[in-house]
Amino acid sequence: MKFCDLLFARSVAAYEALANRPEPVFFDRAMVDAIGWSDLIGAPVPKDWLAAIRQLRYRTPVFVTPPWRAIYRNDAERRKDWPAVLADHNATVAAWRAGGYELIDVPRMPVAERVAFVLLHAGLGG
Repeated sequence: MKFCDLLFARSVAAYEALANRPEPVFFDRAMVDAIGWSDLIGAPVPKDWLAAIRQLRYRTPVFVTPPWRAIYRNDAERRKDWPAVLADHNATVAAWRAGGYELIDVPRMPVAERVAFVLLHAGLGG
């Protein structure tokens, strides 16, 4: 739960620091992820977190990069087995949906094509 607490606090701080920028900002992780992970481990979600995600809204669509078995490797940072990776993904996606966000899966394709896909669907490319 400590990880979820830290993720939530840092995500709120990042959101508040960048929310008023005129240029687009992409977040890799967000406060909504902390809610998904709390649900996954069976921890109660603090009421102030729920209030924060109602007030501090990200723009949609939210881009989701589904787990990709062919490229997933365990290393010092990625220690979870494949079933745990899938469970994490499903929990965070469920939290985003519960938060009322439109989700778009980023297709499995080369990096440059993934970037172009995101920019196009974010209204930043064409």
